[in-house]
Amino acid sequence: NTFVRNKRVKDVKKKVEDGKFVQSNLVMGYQMQGFTEKEYHSVLAVFGEIFCGTSLNSKLYQYLRNDNSLCYRVQTIYQKFDEALLISVGLESKNKNLAVKLIQKAMKEMAMGKFSDEELEMAKEQLCFALTMSLDNQNSIINNYLFHNLVGTPLLEERKEDLLAVTKEDIMKLAKKMKHALIYELKEVSHEGN
Repeated sequence: NTFVRNKRVKDVKKKVEDGKFVQSNLVMGYQMQGFTEKEYHSVLAVFGEIFCGTSLNSKLYQYLRNDNSLCYRVQTIYQKFDEALLISVGLESKNKNLAVKLIQKAMKEMAMGKFSDEELEMAKEQLCFALTMSLDNQNSIINNYLFHNLVGTPLLEERKEDLLAVTKEDIMKLAKKMKHALIYELKEVSHEGN
């Protein structure tokens, strides 16, 4: 098995460290528990595009940036082989608690299916377009064949079919398997007295 089976976290771990930065970096970690191969190879990608993808209409972008002007950037990082989803947000420290609540709200909404069929179809289209573009890139093709042979990642052509087959129920089921495990803040330098 190529996955690291991490010890399951019972309670959310919280840590704050001071740094010499002009903005804080908030990282929220989720354990991806008991995912199937289909969930790793296709459902997770569609989930990610709706939750915090390349679109300015993703849930996290809407809640954190558009609706509340809390952050400068937000991104998700999938550590597939470590079974972890990391959400990284650049913000002012004073906005951390609201950002945490909004991220938790967005995750809960994904598990409840509170996203439209239009969002689902748009996410699939964007991912399929990216796959089509990958077919013109030698490094993408080589990486795909490498991971196909090492860990069974579907080939690019197969992956497109798999993405198009993802349903709302698939995404809801996957989101319910996400276990909140970490809140970490690398805190900005105090702006007081400047």
